[in-house]
Amino acid sequence: MHARRGFRTVYRGKVYHIGYHYVVLQDGTVQPGRPEGCIGAHARHLNDRSLGLCLVGNFSRAENPHGRQGPVRPPAAQLAALTDLCVRLARKYGISPRQVYRHSEVGQTACPGDGFPWREFQETLRQRLREP
Repeated sequence: MHARRGFRTVYRGKVYHIGYHYVVLQDGTVQPGRPEGCIGAHARHLNDRSLGLCLVGNFSRAENPHGRQGPVRPPAAQLAALTDLCVRLARKYGISPRQVYRHSEVGQTACPGDGFPWREFQETLRQRLREP
C-alpha cells in the first residue's frame, strides 16, 4: 500500500516504502520501518523533525464497531510495546510527553481512533519519564 501511495525514499543506498519509522504489531512486536535518521512520510508538516510510529489496527468505534477489523482498543501487549518504544525514544532524543502527538493532531485523519486510550497512554508516559 505504501509503495502505491508514493512513500518511497532512498536512504544510504537502501529503498524504503514505508512512511513510518516503527510499526507496532498487536502482539507487541516492534518492527523497524525507515531508519531514525531518514525523513519520515507520516505527518506532512512535521516529517523533517519527528519520528513516525504506527500501530496496526483500526481503533475507531465508528469504522470498526464490532471489531471485525481487529480490536477496537489496542491490546495490552501493543500498548506496552508502544509505551516502551516512546520512553526509549524520548530518553534518546530529549522528547517530552507533551511533544508526543496523535496522528489526528498533525493531519486530517481520525487516527488513532476514539478507541485508543490517549489520556491513559499520556499519563503512563509522564510517569515513566518522571514528568509532572
